[in-house]
Amino acid sequence: MSVSFVGFSWAYIGPGQTVGVYLQGFSPNDFAAYCITPSSGNRPGFVPKAQLTVGPVQVHVDGTIARIAYVENQSVSNGGPPTPFVDLNVMLETLQ
Repeated sequence: MSVSFVGFSWAYIGPGQTVGVYLQGFSPNDFAAYCITPSSGNRPGFVPKAQLTVGPVQVHVDGTIARIAYVENQSVSNGGPPTPFVDLNVMLETLQ
């Protein structure tokens, strides 16, 4: 079975700032792919750009699989504060 969902959203990431989120609860039989969608929202004056880095697989204390996803704001200002809104999307596939 395949499913996709927004795993986390940041409403504001400061210039040059890196933020992260710990996602856990995945089964060892789950394949997860991650992507981000940065947007300027209603704050014009900059080009939204962000870099996603996903850390190594970890085993949570409850036995599920976990990862930390980091997002770095690389937006460029065109007169407005470069503070994007970013969604972290997760595509999940259960392997048989």
